[in-house]
Amino acid sequence: MLKATTTMSLWLKLKRTDAAFFLKAGIHAGALIFFLLLPAGCRSSLTPPDQPEMETMNKITTIIAFVRGSEPRDPRLDLVLPVKNQLALLEEYDLPGTFLLMHNALEREDILGLFQDIPDSLELGIWLEMDKGLIEKTGLPWRGRPGFDWDWYAQVGFLIGYTPAEREKIIDVFMNDFKAETGEYPSSAGSWILDSHSLSYMKDKYGIRAAAICRDQWGTDGYSLWGGYYNGGYFPSRENIFMPAQNADFQIDVPVFRMLGSDPVSQYDAGQDPDTFEPSSHQPVYTLEPVWELGQSRSWVQWYFENNFNEHVLSHGFTQTGQENSFGWPQMSCGINLQFSLIARLRDEKKIDVLTLKESGELFLSEFALTPPAAQVFLEDWKERDKGSVWFNSRYYRINLYREGDRIRIRDLYIFNESFPESYGKEPCRTDWMEYRNIPLVDGGQWSGSGVLGAGYFLNSETGEEVLLTSDPTVESDDDFLTIRYTVESSPGVEGEILLVLESENIHIEASFPLYVRISAAPDKEIPFIQNSGFDIRGTWRNFDFFLFLSGGSWRNELQGYGFAFQENSREMTLDFNP
Repeated sequence: MLKATTTMSLWLKLKRTDAAFFLKAGIHAGALIFFLLLPAGCRSSLTPPDQPEMETMNKITTIIAFVRGSEPRDPRLDLVLPVKNQLALLEEYDLPGTFLLMHNALEREDILGLFQDIPDSLELGIWLEMDKGLIEKTGLPWRGRPGFDWDWYAQVGFLIGYTPAEREKIIDVFMNDFKAETGEYPSSAGSWILDSHSLSYMKDKYGIRAAAICRDQWGTDGYSLWGGYYNGGYFPSRENIFMPAQNADFQIDVPVFRMLGSDPVSQYDAGQDPDTFEPSSHQPVYTLEPVWELGQSRSWVQWYFENNFNEHVLSHGFTQTGQENSFGWPQMSCGINLQFSLIARLRDEKKIDVLTLKESGELFLSEFALTPPAAQVFLEDWKERDKGSVWFNSRYYRINLYREGDRIRIRDLYIFNESFPESYGKEPCRTDWMEYRNIPLVDGGQWSGSGVLGAGYFLNSETGEEVLLTSDPTVESDDDFLTIRYTVESSPGVEGEILLVLESENIHIEASFPLYVRISAAPDKEIPFIQNSGFDIRGTWRNFDFFLFLSGGSWRNELQGYGFAFQENSREMTLDFNP
């Protein structure tokens, strides 16, 4: 059986030199954890009393609802009632909450009037989708479609559709109008996507303390955000809002939180063709949003809560509840009522704390000097379909280890490099759609197709055969790293083990047999160009050069893919993302 030997323990201690992590007082004492416990359906009951209560940790939930002042897709929709009723429920349950207002919501007295004399527990911030009135007040022409005073197309509806200088003017108008109506500048800002220039500008000039952007998704609503810090908060690079910074002097000191709470097992390859494995060009939604099916499933919500906030979360977790008013009250009422009542009950039982987005950002800032590691460990699927998923994020990389039956694979491995340029950092978006993507080393979502399921597979390098599980994986966690153990059939009739240690800067792999990790991709997919010289691995992705270090292993390039294997007579190797 492989175990953390004295040598291995010493290696871990020597590698854990990140000053940011020494700021924490204890394993979870300073951790910032966001979570959402969603209801099952309108008549669903709470967890049966005969089930044991889950372990209490420092969990924080933030309720965020963003408010539009118009809805061109359905001009008859009542946009006031969802806001009014969410405010009433927050008051009924004495819950804090954050409302992020579009500029056109500031122009509606029937919406703005709802926020007269609100308590200190409620926060108002800005939601940075563009509308006709804001753009024209800035002195710019409105490029939206005829009849659309708010247009969700990327080149029109977001700051990225404008030059950096224009973005500053738009922000100035919005901020000044917000202050004129509320008496102060906002501390929180959100949008489906922001950009590093705008976030830096809002921080430096207006003191923004927290921001929120969309989860990872491909093509949904025309927006692709793929390869980011998968779940939680991070400090973005000054060159790229979608990229965690590695160094304090290169980061924007405003935590960015990923919204909506994706299903860690099923959302990643949602919509994938079951026969050809071709990825969906417009992924369906498997998230905590209360208007969608999973967000109203008691069994899914219970499964999500029990796993997302188990003992393996490391530094923190993240999700949010609340709903934008564009769905209308009838579609969201059931979920919102149940969610708020459950959150209030958990708060009263001292199982969670509830904070505004501003308070959450300030707590994150007080606890972390740099982006901390975070994990989601879901060893079983909610429908008991014999699947499991482990996500690990640090400021250097993210990885997803996936189990389906007796097969295990690296479903995703993205590299974070603070110098990698943002998609629309200097030049505006000029398409109806947008794409943010980081540096892939494995991308099972977008590299699949033509009958090839893209992934990193674990093989016995002597036999060339994929190794299969013989028992369930086990996971151990420390303050800032995970240890995952797989018991496998390493060759016919022979049991072996694979041990992976996921740490902020490194992935360390041990095995009891000669191991080869083969990374596959369909023949028509865009993959990085990789070359290696000894332990040095040099790659290029979209004209950007990156560098890794592989100790104890050797790199192999294949016809469509690549991989890395133990060196001869070695049974361990380390992939270093901070060489």
